[in-house]
Amino acid sequence: MSRNFSQSVVPRWRSQTPAQMIGMESKNVRKLRIPTKLLLSRTMIAVFLFSNFFSAAWKA
Repeated sequence: MSRNFSQSVVPRWRSQTPAQMIGMESKNVRKLRIPTKLLLSRTMIAVFLFSNFFSAAWKA
């Protein structure tokens, strides 16, 4: 699930400026009313898992 999520989200983010990205994020957060802490913790978990996977792949 997380792999598909990152594939669909990352290219869209890269094509935008950081300001547009942040504006879009805040709009989405306001619309969905997701607590920022929850969103941040999920992002941190995803980054942590990805970095672990990448380091494991790098060593192999």
